Amino acid sequence: MRSVVLVRGRVAIGLLVLVALAEALAVVGGHDEWLGETSATASRLGQGLLLAAPATAAAGAWLTCQQHHDGFRMLAATAVVDRITIWRRAIVEVSAVAVLGFLVAASLAHAWTAAVSGALRPSLSMTVAYGGFLVCFAVAGSLLGRIQWPMLAVPLAAVGSYLVLGTLVYLAPRYLAALTPFDTRSMTYYRIPWWISLTQAVFLLAVAGVGYFAFSASRGRLVSCAWLASLSAAALLFVGTANRVFDVPAAELSCSEAAGVEVCLPRVKAFNTATVRDVVLDVRATLPGLVPERIALIDDEAAGVDHTIDEELAGAQRRASSAGALTLTSSTAGILGSDARVDRNRLVVTLAHQFIGLPRGDLSIPGSSLSRGTPSDFLLRYTLEELDIPTDGSAFPAAPVVDAGHVDYSESPVSIDEFADWSRARKSAWFAEHRAEIANGSLQWDDFTQ
Repeated sequence: MRSVVLVRGRVAIGLLVLVALAEALAVVGGHDEWLGETSATASRLGQGLLLAAPATAAAGAWLTCQQHHDGFRMLAATAVVDRITIWRRAIVEVSAVAVLGFLVAASLAHAWTAAVSGALRPSLSMTVAYGGFLVCFAVAGSLLGRIQWPMLAVPLAAVGSYLVLGTLVYLAPRYLAALTPFDTRSMTYYRIPWWISLTQAVFLLAVAGVGYFAFSASRGRLVSCAWLASLSAAALLFVGTANRVFDVPAAELSCSEAAGVEVCLPRVKAFNTATVRDVVLDVRATLPGLVPERIALIDDEAAGVDHTIDEELAGAQRRASSAGALTLTSSTAGILGSDARVDRNRLVVTLAHQFIGLPRGDLSIPGSSLSRGTPSDFLLRYTLEELDIPTDGSAFPAAPVVDAGHVDYSESPVSIDEFADWSRARKSAWFAEHRAEIANGSLQWDDFTQ
């Protein structure tokens, strides 16, 4: 008996760490997409099941194999319980530990989101659905473990689970999103109703019950689980991918103005307000006379979804226009992305491009790996260097490459350092004088000597 308990203890600790680590690896890499938004955090945790579920299945297969070799004969000899009872106990253990590991990772993710945004609204019904998802794979792994060969059952459970999930993600995402909490859609302004999540949990647990009672002498429970799975699946498929609702309170605008900069963000992203304003002020200080003293940034990503939100957006734009502010919206200027957190590097570059026009024509240099530098490149490089943004293209994917290692600035009459040393008054007057040329990309090198 002691050896069986020790095997279970080692598996429990290992599976707990493995599931929590799998979830962490799945969600941390793309934290900018969900950190700060409760619904997006929950959705990302669901996507983390792509790694956690195979780990659960593998653990179920391994424990069943081990119990066959180390426990079945021992316990059967004592005539205390039969093999089916031992096997079911293994399923319960694996399921409980896997769900506990998921809860550890989910708690940390939601705590991180709450620390960033100041809001904590985790969905308990979605958590129940995630638990049902893991229970399904624990049962599937335990069924494979009845093969009794760990070297075959464990890899088959892990790889098979991953391949099945991966195939469904690419070939049948609509059915996967309808029947399970595994959903790859953006959830920034949406939420899954509690009754959908609970129905998904019922479906998943019923499917798990079919496997759990597969070897029962009485077929009543097996048939009941099969009927329950069929009915809940029919209900979920009838609703389909319309199983989420627009969260109006999350999309309502939260506007704040300070130092001539008005920032209007959806409430779910309002924790980024200070970051956005600081970036605008930094760009304005770097390009005095070019960036207006009054500017409004409005995130209208949720436009066209709800009439109330459309009215709020229209009101914010009218208010900014009447105040004489330059209005930039995410739909027309691309100022703000769809991620939960604002990428400072990307925001600086995007703002700079609003005021520094791109030149036209062939800028290649025959026989050289460098491109011919233009005044626009010069000003963009100056702006990025002043704000500590990499100029070699490493700031973010598709970032501009304007460093001296890729662009030839030999035609420039002034160096970057010399231009940066100009007084604020001189730069302000120069930018104001050449604002039109800078905006349309027609600025010439001779303009720097004036």
